[in-house]
Amino acid sequence: MHWNSDDSFPVASNRWYAWRPPFGRRTEGESAVRRATWQWHPLDPLLVSIPGAERLLPPICFPQLAVALQRRMLRQYRLLMILMACMALGFAAAGIRAEEGLFLKAGATLLLLLVLVGCQYAFIFRDLARLRGYSRFCSWCYLQSQTSVVAIILLMLSTGGSQFYLQGWAGSLFGLVEKYGLEFDKAAAQPWRYVTGPFLHAGLVHWIGNVSLLLVAAGLSFPLGRPRPLWLIFLAGVYLPAFVLTCLPHWIRSDAFVGVSGGVFALFGWTAGVALKNGRAFPVGLGWLVGYFAVAMAATASLLDPRASWFAHSSGLLIGVATGMLNLGVRLDLDATSGAPIRSQP
Repeated sequence: MHWNSDDSFPVASNRWYAWRPPFGRRTEGESAVRRATWQWHPLDPLLVSIPGAERLLPPICFPQLAVALQRRMLRQYRLLMILMACMALGFAAAGIRAEEGLFLKAGATLLLLLVLVGCQYAFIFRDLARLRGYSRFCSWCYLQSQTSVVAIILLMLSTGGSQFYLQGWAGSLFGLVEKYGLEFDKAAAQPWRYVTGPFLHAGLVHWIGNVSLLLVAAGLSFPLGRPRPLWLIFLAGVYLPAFVLTCLPHWIRSDAFVGVSGGVFALFGWTAGVALKNGRAFPVGLGWLVGYFAVAMAATASLLDPRASWFAHSSGLLIGVATGMLNLGVRLDLDATSGAPIRSQP
């Protein structure tokens, strides 16, 4: 079963019904369903049915709801873009007036995100067929097994909790990195540091950022791929840049290496590569959208934190794109889905 087939979605029961997979509430009745759709957007996994429907589908797939939903969503996104543009200009003006680089970087970050939202608005959201395709794909991802997604987040929670405990014992982050982190000068004599070091983080904000991005990357990639190859691609993105940095000049690498962001970007790159290689089997432009988002996040990290490893981010992304373009680990029969029609409810 594939995202572009009605048969991939749960059977409806001929009544007004709403559910947000995988763990959301289930509600019944027309008024409850309409309330549930009030803040709907294409990334919302909400599934609904109406009298006469055969399957639970994203609400935008029902002609009786689609026009009003699209109009309301477009209005909300226009307001969002106006707000983002105003904030970007405000940060830029404040940065120029106060001669503060951080404000200028914050403005540049908002501009990167504004371009992403603007492209979605211009090329996807205004076209009802494309909007339905993206909504179906996002909802389908939530309906797939979440075992690997939960496992990789539990890994991050356990390593984050361990760092919190050990950092208190070591006295500081620097003390912890000296004992267990990947310090390149010590790694030759203590190669086990390559295993432990990347799972340390530079602080709570760094850890939260990686966990948040990893949740998105894993949620996109694991529904499309087999768990074992994707875990290997994630670990390759984590560890290969660390090994390569050992051999590079000091102006490229710092004294130590922390964070699994290379693995996060490897999963983003894999999704983008698979979607670019098999464009007809996915929503229009998905590969470019995921790829731009990953590049924008990598640029944002470098803008807001000069310690961020652009080499690890870009290397992880390249590893992911290369393996994705080779279709390594893909679970779906992409040839069978190429050009497959999307059925809508009557």
